[in-house]
Amino acid sequence: MVTDALLTDLYELTMAAGYFEQGKGEDTAAFDLYFRHNPFRGGYAIAAGLEDAVRAVIDSRFSDEDIRFLRTLP
Repeated sequence: MVTDALLTDLYELTMAAGYFEQGKGEDTAAFDLYFRHNPFRGGYAIAAGLEDAVRAVIDSRFSDEDIRFLRTLP
C-alpha cells in the first residue's frame, strides 16, 4: 500500500523523532508548511486551502511498509 505520509521532508521526520526520543511525544510542537519557490515564475503567492493542508497532516498515517523503509535509513 502506498501512502502520502512519506511525501514529507526527512528533516521533519528527524525532528519528530527527536521530540519523541526526548519524551516530548505528547507535547505540542509547531512546524512550518512552506514551499521553496513561487510556481510558474510568479512574484507572489496566495495561501488558500489551509484547512485542507492541516487536515492532511492530522490524517497522515504511516503504513507498515513505510515504517520498514524508514528503518533502513541512517
